[in-house]
Amino acid sequence: MQVAHIIMAHKDPLQVKRLVDRLLHPGCSVFIHVDRSKAIEPFREVITNPQVRFVERRIKVNWGGFSQVQAFIHSMAECMECAPETEYINFLSGQDYPLRSMSELQEFLSLHSGAAFMEYVTGGDPWLEESRRRIAQYHITDYTFPGQYKLEKLINYLMPKRQLPAGFELVGRSQWFTIDSESVRYILDVISTNKPIVNAFKHSWGADELFFQSILYNSSLKPKLVNDNLRYIDWSAAQSSPKVLTIGDAEALIRSGKFFARKFDSLVDEEIMDYIDSKLVR
Repeated sequence: MQVAHIIMAHKDPLQVKRLVDRLLHPGCSVFIHVDRSKAIEPFREVITNPQVRFVERRIKVNWGGFSQVQAFIHSMAECMECAPETEYINFLSGQDYPLRSMSELQEFLSLHSGAAFMEYVTGGDPWLEESRRRIAQYHITDYTFPGQYKLEKLINYLMPKRQLPAGFELVGRSQWFTIDSESVRYILDVISTNKPIVNAFKHSWGADELFFQSILYNSSLKPKLVNDNLRYIDWSAAQSSPKVLTIGDAEALIRSGKFFARKFDSLVDEEIMDYIDSKLVR
């Protein structure tokens, strides 16, 4: 099973290196997209394994902007071009960490070959209804200039509500997923041939949590979707970002049975990653 891990990184090269070291396994490749607003040299200096490639077409990612989707797209396309034998793509942030060995992951994906593991909620869910409202409005998050938000407010006052293509059902939740190569190629094909779908998400807010799941959910590949992104993420703090995991979360991580967790911060608590290395990864 050929697995490509794509890491979206923007800080802490040493923590990203630690993640890479845990991911490296025969039959895998690692691609790292370093946010274009950050210097790439510190990452290149500490991550030198030949199984690792840095994505060349980097994007300056703005939180909530369509730039996050674009960074994923460019990374996917480069991965499939450089490693066409890839059978699964696994998207991770630089603050993720594996809870189980990569041999276990490869075995799991071999047993479930062809499945696409993504988290999503469907119509009627409160989170999705709020997302639907965001999609209907114009957001210029990827542009920063004085008066930006006043202009955004004026645009939404003057312009009609944005509409998804007729019959297109919105779904989504977490932007981190593990999907098979058929799904990846289908997504890349839609992006290149179906501009109305792409345009429906451009200039929206939080499209990265909706775009990829919605494309597959509205396709003939829908039956392969498994509503599980194989990750442990703690949203109990009810903030815009998940809780930073610490040694106090060790028991919950053990019980989760997931393959990955997020998010970790070595400056907050590195002990939890040491614990995972010694107790959880087999």
